[in-house]
Amino acid sequence: MSKNQTLLQKYFPMIRTKEAILTQIRSKPPLNDLFQRWTEEQQDTFLNFCSGARGVKVVYDGIFKEIFNPEIHPERLEVLLSLLLK
Repeated sequence: MSKNQTLLQKYFPMIRTKEAILTQIRSKPPLNDLFQRWTEEQQDTFLNFCSGARGVKVVYDGIFKEIFNPEIHPERLEVLLSLLLK
């Protein structure tokens, strides 16, 4: 377990290891079948997200970029950042 994962689990105890997530997936045949149909990259992305190793790349999303485009609506991004950073 990495240092970052240990720190995340301190504040978010519901975060599980990749191994624990895989154990749960493998214990449910329909879930395992679906998981096995994914590419290795999709499986890794999913496990990284669920285990807290990586976050969701929200700012790369096309909808996010359009809604929070600072050239068109600079106030939207400012308000969002103010709320997130308090």
